[in-house]
Amino acid sequence: MTIIPQNATQASKEDPLFTSLHLDNFIPAELALAVLMALARNRIKGHYFRPQTIPQVVREVRYRLAKDPIMAEIAACYERQPAGPPLLLRCQISAWAYIFGLAVDALCQALEEDHHRPLRNALGQRKRCWPQRISEFHTRIGPELKQRLYTRFKDILIEVLELTTLSEVDLERATAQQTFDLSLLAIADAYGFSYFLNYAYWQGLFAAIEAALTKEVKPNAYSTRELMASYLQRLDGGIRTPSALSNELRNDLWAHDGQGRAIIAPLGRTFVERLRLVDPDRLIVFEKRLVRRALRPHLRLRGRHYRPIVAIDATLLLLRGDFEGKGKYWDHVAKRAIWGYKLYVIIAVESRLPLGFILRTVEEGQDDPQSEAQFLDQLLAQARELLGVDRLGFILFDKGFWNSDEFAKLDHEEEKLITAAVLYKSIKEAIAAVPRRGWIRAQRNERCADTRLTLPNGHTLRLIIWKKLGRVVVRSKNGPPKRDKRGRIITKPGPVHYCYLTNLSADEWDPDQVIALYGKRWGVEDFIEEIKNQYHLGRFPGKDLQLVKVHLILTLILYILMKQFKQLAAQWLEKAEYARMELCRFSRQFLQAPKVLLERIKAAPKNYGPRRRQRRDQGFLKSLLAFGLSPP
Repeated sequence: MTIIPQNATQASKEDPLFTSLHLDNFIPAELALAVLMALARNRIKGHYFRPQTIPQVVREVRYRLAKDPIMAEIAACYERQPAGPPLLLRCQISAWAYIFGLAVDALCQALEEDHHRPLRNALGQRKRCWPQRISEFHTRIGPELKQRLYTRFKDILIEVLELTTLSEVDLERATAQQTFDLSLLAIADAYGFSYFLNYAYWQGLFAAIEAALTKEVKPNAYSTRELMASYLQRLDGGIRTPSALSNELRNDLWAHDGQGRAIIAPLGRTFVERLRLVDPDRLIVFEKRLVRRALRPHLRLRGRHYRPIVAIDATLLLLRGDFEGKGKYWDHVAKRAIWGYKLYVIIAVESRLPLGFILRTVEEGQDDPQSEAQFLDQLLAQARELLGVDRLGFILFDKGFWNSDEFAKLDHEEEKLITAAVLYKSIKEAIAAVPRRGWIRAQRNERCADTRLTLPNGHTLRLIIWKKLGRVVVRSKNGPPKRDKRGRIITKPGPVHYCYLTNLSADEWDPDQVIALYGKRWGVEDFIEEIKNQYHLGRFPGKDLQLVKVHLILTLILYILMKQFKQLAAQWLEKAEYARMELCRFSRQFLQAPKVLLERIKAAPKNYGPRRRQRRDQGFLKSLLAFGLSPP
């Protein structure tokens, strides 16, 4: 949003806001603010035939999206209508969560509350939608079609609410009529990252980066605190690279931080050269200290008896061109081979904090003989060392880390593991060996079997088989799937098996409990998606391996600090809604708030604000509540 001086003419105030909404790479937070301003304009001007609440907007967008040609492209990604929520509902939940900066699981959970019934009716939701369905939907349609869906969704919103006609006059009228909540307006006016930067300063972030420098900088150079403060500000808006950040800092929007202090505008090369001086190993020590500090309540309560539930997964980091340590990996989502790095992470499921990570690289001129199981062993060792325990609790990982020797080692160390089983020949033989009476009816068209499996090294584990009625691929005698005239894979009705290996006792854990515990592994999937999408993990400042490592560690440090700051703010303000906000929405509404405003919010009488808001703008604020944006 452009800042207009007080002596500006009326013609300049009529200039439209949000000029970037016509681009495909629009800013979600900017679109969200434009939607709220359009609703306020309709209320002020008395447009009774135009949407005035978010449920009305959701209903109108649903009607238009159902007739849009992009739904036919999305339906083509499925061979038939999937079970569970329809595709139209999945598209809406995915798009609204992206625009309003909410996590999919938070939005699905909010839709189950009773006071959000108007929003459920507007979405056309008849049964509960699980976050796993949305994750499967994203995998099925792919990243390119998902981005085109968001773009088309944005175009429909612009058409329904006429967002391109919004001006500074509309914003002034909304402020004068108090259509927006006063506290939210004051928060939006105080633009800047000063509050969070002060928190990061007292946590020792800038001092740790100074200590990690390999050599001293020149006396007349930019200070590390100024450079890293600007580097952290890349999270705000549509900034993607340090060069784009330096261009953005030159604008009037970044001319001051609200307190009369000038903000620097260094070049992108200045960022890169300073990051090259940082030693990644020294920075890792500080990152581990932050994790221990965040887990201090758990460690203090249980000590060495602390047995966390940990989840392990990997993600690919794409780089183009020639760079050090590059490797060729298969992308299961895009169905193609890519060049880049592979990142392995292990997190504590309860706190969503990273306990360790490994960046997989390949030496020049050599193949990569390392298996996934070797990285599994290294990640577990990092987690034990960080927590100071001899063994972990429950270890959750997918079938990519399949290794019978590693399973026997974990079982010998009395660590409980749960993993999805690969349908090898031994697994198929174990499924065929289950007697008919061994299948227990779990639900309609679903059966469950609990048996044992002996691995090639002689070790025996518990095998849980969940059989459902679905569609299987028709294969020829040689093995490849058969295809029709259009090139589509031919399927037929048949049983689909989901297998899980574990060393949990059958006397203490039922099969459904084991499968529910394995479902907690989705926490690491959400963690990876959050640090890649909202913290810009994959947008590296350069191709050097050292720059990639420093960028990776700084991203994890920022994630840890932001997570702690949100919890601290929620506890301080006694508002749990703030803790559920995602980074983009949270940074724009709370991190930009001055300390005086936060103290006034906390000291306000409990029975004063709600009574006043109920008289003036009850309907509009109820729409904000539907998205978890509860005002103070």
